[in-house]
Amino acid sequence: SHSVKVPIPAFCGFVRTSGGPGALWEAVCNAHGAVAPTLANIAMAGQIQAMAEPLNRFARTCYALNLVAPDINDRNLAVRGEKASAELILVDGFGDHRVIPLRELWPARNIRCLDDRFRKVARKTGLTYDAGTRRFSLPG
Repeated sequence: SHSVKVPIPAFCGFVRTSGGPGALWEAVCNAHGAVAPTLANIAMAGQIQAMAEPLNRFARTCYALNLVAPDINDRNLAVRGEKASAELILVDGFGDHRVIPLRELWPARNIRCLDDRFRKVARKTGLTYDAGTRRFSLPG
């Protein structure tokens, strides 16, 4: 069977810190080894038009996996790669931290949450989002 790559950084384990145990995650970097820009950085640089297809791939994956990600936004989506071949990685705001994981138990509730989050990402970046087709596009 075909496996789908989860669009979050790889978990590397726990480390001791001065504040107690800390979770260690993969760093999302650009081709030069620097921290990858966020979708917000790309939008501020006036380059958002190249991100519609990477966002569509990211959204398709989130829906396919029923990814619980209540805080998807333009500031926690790192952009690895260039232009239309870029990959979006959710670096924060995933998982259900509630005692009763409602979004895991009722996928329809999670789908509505994803729809809302993607509409907000579109508003913040100047793109449009159609929840019916689950697609980002350029306005107009």
